[in-house]
Order: sequence, then structure tokens, then C-alpha cells
Amino acid sequence: MYITYQNFAAIPKPEAYRAIFIMRDPRDILISWYFSTAYSHPIVSKEDKMAQNRRSLQESTLEEGLLYGIEFLNERGLFVALESWINTDTHDPNVLLVRYEDIVGTDFERFFRRIFEHCNVALPDKAFKALLNDYSFKQMTGRGQGVEDKSSKFRKGIAGDWKNHFTDKVETQFEKITGNLVTQLGYNQ
Repeated sequence: MYITYQNFAAIPKPEAYRAIFIMRDPRDILISWYFSTAYSHPIVSKEDKMAQNRRSLQESTLEEGLLYGIEFLNERGLFVALESWINTDTHDPNVLLVRYEDIVGTDFERFFRRIFEHCNVALPDKAFKALLNDYSFKQMTGRGQGVEDKSSKFRKGIAGDWKNHFTDKVETQFEKITGNLVTQLGYNQ
């Protein structure tokens, strides 16, 4: 769910709540959006926006589709929402910011422990490891991370795939629309 921190803060919550915001490189969000929209997201009806977007993307080149995606995500406020969460954990101790790249990376266990601690969830070590295994990319898909299945919601399970799809034109337009968001989020090239 991509809402601004300000909108999240306005939602009534119990006094002792815990929240986790998973930050992701916006360039990877664009790539994920493209493949989900073009191939794997369920279509409710032939007239819904998802069906229209799928037809448009499948009739376009990848570059044209990504350029469209930048505009689409921008119009829906995705980039503004991402920016609004920067450093929220420094002034709201109930919020934990976690990077997607960390929870799919080699040191994922440490980051999941941090999430569980933040949420005051105590699990015995054996149960914790079993949970992580049961919900691992490999266990859920039967594929290793990086092995692509365009028709799956779990397409590839890696970070940094944007590098395989961005052209100079896409990168230029992305920077024009998002400004220095990538740097603000700590995703320097």
C-alpha cells in the first residue's frame, strides 16, 4: 500500500501500534509494476484499468511501456508517497523503515529479526528459521532468486533488476519526473 506518511499518521490507531514500511528502489518498483501489469496481475474485467494497461503495454515496446509506467506511477502519487516516508523512523518510534533489498538479500535473517523485535514478536530460533524457510522465494516458487517467470507475481525475487531494463531515454525521463528521489532514498547508482 503506497500512501504518504501524513495520510498514514492520520489513520486512527491504537496507542501501542507498530508499523513497518518497506522501502524499495523506485526504479525497481517501476520494473515490478511493468511486469505485473503486463503479465501477472489478475484482471477483473476486460474494461478495468488493469486490462486497459495490459493491452497498452503488450502493444508497446518495453521502453514505451516503462515511459508510460513512470507517468502512471507519478500520477498516482507513488513517488511523493515514497519521499514522505524518508526518516519517519527518527520521529515516530512506532515505525520501522526496512529496505526491500535487505529482506531479499544475503543477510535477510538479521533484518527479519529486527522486524520481529520491532513488532514484539518472540519466536524460538527453530520456529523463526522454519518460518523464513517456509516463506522463502525458493519454497514459494520452486525457483531460485533471479530465475524469472514473467507470469508469476513472484517474478524474479531480486533487487536491482532495473539495470537490465532501463534505457538512456527511460533513465532521463525517470530522473526528470522523480528528481533526486533515488539519492534521497539512499539508492545511489
